[in-house]
Amino acid sequence: WVLRTDARMISTLTAARVVVFSLLCGAGACWAFLSPSAQAIRPRLVEAVVLGRDDVVTPPPFENPRTNDAVSIDTNDGCLRVLGQRVLSQEVCPHLWGSRTFGAATKTYDLRKAASVDSDAVGAFLNFGKLPTAESRFDVRLGTLAAKHRVLSLSRMKRWWSAPAFDVIPLETQFLLVELTEEAPLYVLFLPLLSDDGLFRCTLWDGGGVKNGAARSLRARCESGDAQTKTSAAEGALWVGGVRGEDAASAAYSLVCKGLEAASKRKKAAFTTLRHKVLPKNLLEGLGWCTWDACYSAVDANQIDRGLRALRRNGVKCQRLIVDDGWMQLDREPPPTTIHDEGSALMSGQTLTGLSVSENVVATHLYDQDDASTADELRAVDNDHVVVVDTVVSRLARLASLSVQKSVATTVGKLYATYVESAPDDSLPVRLWRFASSHCGPLRRTLVLFFDENTDFTRRLTWPPTPHATKFGGADGFAKFLKTTVRDEHGVDFIACWHAIAGHWGGIDDDDHGVDSFKGDSLNAETVRSEAPPHLRYVEPSIAWDPASLKGMTTPTRPKDVRKLYEGLYGLLHSCGVDGVKADAQSGVGPLGHSKGGGPASVKVFVEAMEHAAGRYFSDPDKGDASLAVLNCMCHSTENLYAYAKTAVARFSDDFYPRDPSSWLYHVTACAYNSIFLGGLLWPDYDMFQTKHPAAWTHAAARAVSGSPVTISDEPGHHDPAVLRALALPSGHTFVAKAPGRVAADCLFADVAADLKTPLKIVAPSNACGSAVAGVFNVQGSSWSRAQRRYVSRTKKIPTLRGSLTPTDLLPAFQHDDVLDGPARDEAAQSANAALNTKNFVAWAFSGGKKVIDFRRADSYDFDLRNPGDFRVFGVARLRRIFDPRRNASWAPLGLVDMLNGGGAVQEVVERRDTGTASFDVLVRGQGTFAAFCDEQPVKVDGVNDVAYDEGSRLLTLDLQEDALHRLTFSW
Repeated sequence: WVLRTDARMISTLTAARVVVFSLLCGAGACWAFLSPSAQAIRPRLVEAVVLGRDDVVTPPPFENPRTNDAVSIDTNDGCLRVLGQRVLSQEVCPHLWGSRTFGAATKTYDLRKAASVDSDAVGAFLNFGKLPTAESRFDVRLGTLAAKHRVLSLSRMKRWWSAPAFDVIPLETQFLLVELTEEAPLYVLFLPLLSDDGLFRCTLWDGGGVKNGAARSLRARCESGDAQTKTSAAEGALWVGGVRGEDAASAAYSLVCKGLEAASKRKKAAFTTLRHKVLPKNLLEGLGWCTWDACYSAVDANQIDRGLRALRRNGVKCQRLIVDDGWMQLDREPPPTTIHDEGSALMSGQTLTGLSVSENVVATHLYDQDDASTADELRAVDNDHVVVVDTVVSRLARLASLSVQKSVATTVGKLYATYVESAPDDSLPVRLWRFASSHCGPLRRTLVLFFDENTDFTRRLTWPPTPHATKFGGADGFAKFLKTTVRDEHGVDFIACWHAIAGHWGGIDDDDHGVDSFKGDSLNAETVRSEAPPHLRYVEPSIAWDPASLKGMTTPTRPKDVRKLYEGLYGLLHSCGVDGVKADAQSGVGPLGHSKGGGPASVKVFVEAMEHAAGRYFSDPDKGDASLAVLNCMCHSTENLYAYAKTAVARFSDDFYPRDPSSWLYHVTACAYNSIFLGGLLWPDYDMFQTKHPAAWTHAAARAVSGSPVTISDEPGHHDPAVLRALALPSGHTFVAKAPGRVAADCLFADVAADLKTPLKIVAPSNACGSAVAGVFNVQGSSWSRAQRRYVSRTKKIPTLRGSLTPTDLLPAFQHDDVLDGPARDEAAQSANAALNTKNFVAWAFSGGKKVIDFRRADSYDFDLRNPGDFRVFGVARLRRIFDPRRNASWAPLGLVDMLNGGGAVQEVVERRDTGTASFDVLVRGQGTFAAFCDEQPVKVDGVNDVAYDEGSRLLTLDLQEDALHRLTFSW
């Protein structure tokens, strides 16, 4: 659990607390799990997850269910057919008996009896109802999916983030792509949605819980998240569509776009797809520097000044600044900390596990607190329920020496890491820990103290909001600093500030009665505890003892009050000269809605308020309120994704963790595969990274081929100038791909993190002139373990990966009709035709020898990736015919060959036929070595003085001296 992600809790107990806790839980366990008299209240004590055979309910069948040729439910055998081919059968496999329901009293309904088909052009919506009784949560058995079909699923790995899984369908699956190859290849997409009324969220899962190699029992779960929000009919909760095609990537991306487009046009749909959104260019273009991994929450004006100054000394200007957590005044001040201070108690940026926390200095300071103040705070939170036993144990603990406390804390931390941290939600260790940290448990006070004193997760934003008085001098000082230092002195064009969805991690501080100085009335904030639904709690059991569950979040909940919150916060930032925001922790709203109408309903309130305020304060003046400078973060629940009507950018994976090597490569994997789904809704952001880091070049290459903005988080003075030069011009301009990067066909269903043979391949259009950028990566050996709930690395040696690049691999890069328009779309169409037919492409390999590849002479280019983290980046350009009756020759502008996405430097290519000679005008942006592939050397190149031509490689190079726009004319 790292700052920005999920809580993996440990106990830093003293010797006395361990003894008392063991006695209490030992006695309680024997009674609760062995005594027959306890059965009636056991679910209430430990929130047990019921296991066993499904309670199958079969309501009356629909009369004359609607079907179409694309998707149908067979009225005879109940099978789901797509394009006439059976995809899901209703046969019962022996291993499916005894499957898990994951939620007490969750009823399961049969597909044939509980669903009707509502068709559209390429697929169909499945409507679940009429149920015999109204339910807040129910399951539908969709059918059995044969093991021979390849599967790609995207499901939540934590409450905040999603990640890919191959040939399995985990809990909380939000996207499922299936490949059937019995006949012509058929690709089927299952897209769980929100119901038409926006109150119920659908997810998929394998109800049999089986491993690879066995048939999968596909289930759909629909739930509101609030026991009082019920329905007997969840209309439009699941879209199913299919398409046949030889190229898996082309078929898959076409399906995704069509499915999302159809869903966005449903009645009362709250979201729009990427094709209908206006991109905030100022949020995407130019080199960005984020303060988080550079300063963490200790950021101040001096740190920002040092960071911007250091970048200029390394030959590049920062165009975008993101001031992350730490700029605002909070209700409690964190202890002083620096990034490398080993004795720091504030664990910003560290992975919080049993071992990491127990071995930290925090373990010896948990009981240096005042019992009275803590009891008062817990009493307020618990409605006068004081944990007397816990307070007594805390006082006894002070009798132990610090060395004993440290020793016991380390031991218990190891026990937690071994028996609780990676245990299933329904296991005895997790049940006991959940009970011990509950409102009446002996661990609750200790955990609250830990979060209060050693993390930022319970701190609240003071209201009215204001920049930190000491760090920035309040609102006036912050505004002056941003104007005179950041903009005028350092030339930064765009400034964004961080905030959590409810202000800060703990919400807002309403000690001053929540008075809003902007409106003059109350926000009516209340403390709401998080309560996750069963599936999410099984994915992340530690939700039950995280800060939002233990202590709650103080926030307004009524729509008009939430709107006041955003008006006040965004109004303040706008008055200080801020241009946009990074809105974090968004998927934390859903679990707060358990008593407020449910997750989807609560999320809609916050997202609508956020987008309304952003339209007023952070929109592009030239485009009205359609282009919002908002970076959505920690938002991968479909409650959030299907609520974005205008915001167009989101983080596509979990954080880049500079100090967790096991996460470095999987970060790239998760971003790439999440883009298959999320790229139809939002523009990708791959998060910040550091240039002076062991994984710097791999992450730099991933940013270049993905379409992600380039944002670094270097500590002031810790830079690699070579990485900076490969990504940005001296002016700070970066060449961002013209559409989200896409996974190529040959690795679409391959587990590139663990199969020990497949390289990851990402392609994207590099410019508006029909060129592409392709990246191949060795990301083997680094993955997310859903069983252990942490990043893991393979200890054995990874074999050399061998692969090839072909023009056909580039097809997905040229099929972005949803994003590209005008001349760019026409150029892409010509390149797509060339990729399928003529193969008239030439490529420049940035790494691995820096060589020219002519695909007219070879169908493919073979490469080796020897070690994890190795990569190759190729700039690929379509060859253009030199129309001259005297010659049969072609040429292609490649771009700035010393940059990772140097093809982005080519802004425009225009053929001239009015000069009597074969000539092309090329508009190029940037500084450095520009190259073009030419079958014949041009007679002249206007716009530069010195030109070199190598007849062997047929590479023409010239030097652009200034970082500016250059118009070059090539004549033959």
